[in-house]
Amino acid sequence: MTAQKRALAFDNTFMLLHGLTSVMIGITLPEMIRSFDLTLSRGGLIVSAQNLGGLVAMAAGMTLADRVSKPAWILISVAVSGVLFGLIGASPAYLMLVGAFFLCGVAVRAVDVLLNAFTGDIFPAQRTRAMNLLHMFFSIGAFAGPVFARWILDLGLPWNAVYWISGGMFLAAAAVALIWRKEYVGLSVGAPGEEGPGAGDVRMADLSAAPAAGDNSDARVESTDRVAWGSVVVLGVILLFYAMHQLGTTSWLPLFLETVRGVRPMVASAALSFYWIGVIVSRLLASFIGARLGETRILLFGSVIGGAVLLLSVLASSSAVAIAGFLIGGIATGATIPVAMSIAHERLPQRTGQVTSILYGLMVVGRLVGPLAIGSVGDRFGLGAGIIIAAAVLLAAALLSIWVVVSERRFAGPLT
Repeated sequence: MTAQKRALAFDNTFMLLHGLTSVMIGITLPEMIRSFDLTLSRGGLIVSAQNLGGLVAMAAGMTLADRVSKPAWILISVAVSGVLFGLIGASPAYLMLVGAFFLCGVAVRAVDVLLNAFTGDIFPAQRTRAMNLLHMFFSIGAFAGPVFARWILDLGLPWNAVYWISGGMFLAAAAVALIWRKEYVGLSVGAPGEEGPGAGDVRMADLSAAPAAGDNSDARVESTDRVAWGSVVVLGVILLFYAMHQLGTTSWLPLFLETVRGVRPMVASAALSFYWIGVIVSRLLASFIGARLGETRILLFGSVIGGAVLLLSVLASSSAVAIAGFLIGGIATGATIPVAMSIAHERLPQRTGQVTSILYGLMVVGRLVGPLAIGSVGDRFGLGAGIIIAAAVLLAAALLSIWVVVSERRFAGPLT
C-alpha cells in the first residue's frame, strides 16, 4: 500500500469516527438533561456551545490551515478530541459540560477541515473520488451513530460511557496512525502516478505563464483569481443552502411523517435511515463515476432533482411516496458536499485549507439556520409548509450552480 493510500485509509477512519460522534447528541442529550436536571433551553445551550466551537475552528482555519503541517495537526486534533470526549463524560457540573462541548467543537471541526484539505492535497488528479469516499465514511458513521449510542445505553451504562468509549476510539485511532507518522506527516502533495500538479494546478499555472496579447497576462491572472474566489464564495452559499436542507430534513423528517402523514414512530425513524442510506449511496456512486459525469453537472442536476422530489414528497398524500421521495432526494443530493469541495480545491489548489474553512463556515451557518427556520414556519403554517423550505433552498442552490458552470469558461480548461 502506497503512503497516499495509507493516508487516505487513516483519513477515512478519522472521518468515520467524526460521523459516528457527530449525531449521537440526539440520543445522549435527553440523558444529560435528566442527569443535570436541566431545562430544555439549558440543554440546547450544550449543542449551541459545540457549534460555536466549530465557528471558532473555522475562523482559525481561514488563516492557519495552509500554514501548518495538515497531517501533523490532524493527528494532534484527533488525539485532543479523544481527550475532550473523555472530559465530557467526566464533567461533574453543567458549566464544565458546556465548556467541554465548546472545546470539543473546536477540536472536532479542526479535524474535519484538515481532513478535507489534506485529502484534496494528496489526490489532486482524483479529488472527486477521494473526497466522495471521505464523506461516504462520514455518512456511514452518521448512520451508525444513533444505533451505537442507543446500544450502549441499552446495556444499562450511563450516558457518560458513550463519550468515554468515543474518546477511547479517537485515541486508539491516533495511536495506530502514529506508527506510520513519519510517512503520514511527511507526505508530499500528489500521489505516485500523479506526478506534477493536479488538474487545477495546471490551469492556474498555464494562466500565469502564458503571455497574452497586449502584455496583459498579469491582468488576466488577477481576473481569473477573482473568478476563482468568487466561485468559492458561491460554492459556500450552495453548501449553506444544502446544510439548511440536510440538517432541517434530519431534524424534522420523523416528526413530519408522524404528525402530518400519521405513520408510526418506528416507520418515521426508518424513513430517516433511508434518507441517510441515500446519502451513502450517492457518495459511493460519485466516487466511481463523478469525474466521468462531471462535478458541476452532479452539483446542478442533483440540486434540481433533489429539490423537485422533496417538494413532491411533501405535497404527496401517500406516506410511502413521501418516504421513497426522501430516499431519492438523499441519492440525488448526497454528493453535494464532497463535489463542491473538489471543485473549490481545483479552483484554488494552493489554498485548500483556507477554502475548506470558508466552505465549512458557511455550512455551519446553514446548520444553525435550517432547523430554526423550518420550525418557525411550522409553528405558524404547519410542519408541511416548514419542510418545503428544505426543498426551496435546494432549488436556490441549483440556480447558484448555474453560475459555477458558467464561470468555467474563465479558466484555461473545463472542470468537468
